[in-house]
Amino acid sequence: FGTLRSTVVHNAGQMQFSGGNAQVHGSVNNLAGAAIVVSGGGVGSFYGNVQAQAGSEIRVSAGSAAVFFGNVSQASGAAFNGTGSFHFEGGLSVGNSPGLGGAQGDVLFGSGNLYRAEIGGLAGGTGYDRFVVGGALGFGGALQLSLLDGFEPAAGQRFDLFDWALRSGQFARIDFSAATLADGLRWDTSRLYSDGSVGVTAVPEPGAWALMAGGLLALHLRLRRAAVARLCRPLA
Repeated sequence: FGTLRSTVVHNAGQMQFSGGNAQVHGSVNNLAGAAIVVSGGGVGSFYGNVQAQAGSEIRVSAGSAAVFFGNVSQASGAAFNGTGSFHFEGGLSVGNSPGLGGAQGDVLFGSGNLYRAEIGGLAGGTGYDRFVVGGALGFGGALQLSLLDGFEPAAGQRFDLFDWALRSGQFARIDFSAATLADGLRWDTSRLYSDGSVGVTAVPEPGAWALMAGGLLALHLRLRRAAVARLCRPLA
């Protein structure tokens, strides 16, 4: 453990951290076949960007933690293993535009984290980004959705962005600016914290809103007249 300072570290072997606090100041490119291992109750803090290539591994053992303050890119086929904790405080994106990511242990999205989810089709892990957590997932920071390759979601479609064993917290902000839908549609996030999905639903036509409002007004007047009638009923 200790401090490593470098512009870029191209890891083709193993970076091992154990028994204390280790700090890496600089970007890390974790190549295929390489591993970053945090074990023995240690904490590994990465202050630069981390790119995990397909076939690479970041392993955080039980009682240990890896903290990422820069942007993390987890390619499909890059394994985040171990039952320790992964803390993302800068930014996280998964897959190969889009793809499948996740971690075997616990994951915490810090208040400064930006999770970027790309949607370009209907199949999770290939058509849109999907993030699967084997332990507890703590939401925080911001979620940014973006549409790819001219994909236009339709009403009734749903995208399972997250899966977890346990969940806590919520995103402070959800950014839809790069995921504009066609007229008459809106994003539905009502199930985001129950099953990890977002969906697309149709916006009721103005006429439907008017009918609904009229029905509610009529019900209100009916209930009011009934209440007045009860008050005015002569005593026996």
